[in-house]
Amino acid sequence: MLAKKHGERSVELFPTITSYTNLGVIYLREGEYKKAKESYMNGLRYGDDQVPYDNLAQLALIYGDRKENITFLRSA
Repeated sequence: MLAKKHGERSVELFPTITSYTNLGVIYLREGEYKKAKESYMNGLRYGDDQVPYDNLAQLALIYGDRKENITFLRSA
């Protein structure tokens, strides 16, 4: 997918919380949940924003991990 290619290139050229979050969304939509989680977590190294936490909570719901979901919702 072209979006994934551009998202991956974006984090290489300009790694920010936003670029990693966007890449995580792309991975999530493609069903690559592990990569999505890694992207959201990597993005949090560049800042603190509610969106990656919300996305991690959503991802935890998909995975079915209640404890992790509660943790991310409390962090948001």
